[in-house]
Amino acid sequence: MRRFQIAFLMIFCAAAARAGEDAAEAREEQWALLQMMGSPVGHLHTVIRRTAERVETTIVSKMTIKRLGNEITVEQTHNVV
Repeated sequence: MRRFQIAFLMIFCAAAARAGEDAAEAREEQWALLQMMGSPVGHLHTVIRRTAERVETTIVSKMTIKRLGNEITVEQTHNVV
């Protein structure tokens, strides 16, 4: 189904320890635009938090598709520790 391929365009945000956080904790964010046939349909947002003890990753995705007058939205959140 070539017509429905999803293209990912990665937009990387600044990755650094935020002011006021413990110096041992770092946070990285990544954004991705979801496209279908060249039109934007949603996004992915990934947040990675690193401490001396562990790495925690949260991925949130949202995609909305309109077809034949109907609209469907799919949202997912994944947490990995």
